[in-house]
Amino acid sequence: GIVKKSNRKYRGLYMCRDCGYVVNADINGAMNILAKVAGESVLMQIVSSGCVNHPVRIRVA
Repeated sequence: GIVKKSNRKYRGLYMCRDCGYVVNADINGAMNILAKVAGESVLMQIVSSGCVNHPVRIRVA
């Protein structure tokens, strides 16, 4: 998917109009940094593991 300003649905939430890919802006930024630092192959391993697509909310007291 292509994340660009015109694809913004809500503040910080983007959706690719072509493929329907939805991503939070903070997650997208973190993935971009990881790809630059560790490489695309590491990013793809993390994404394919599901932890990016299925986050777990942790409550901190």
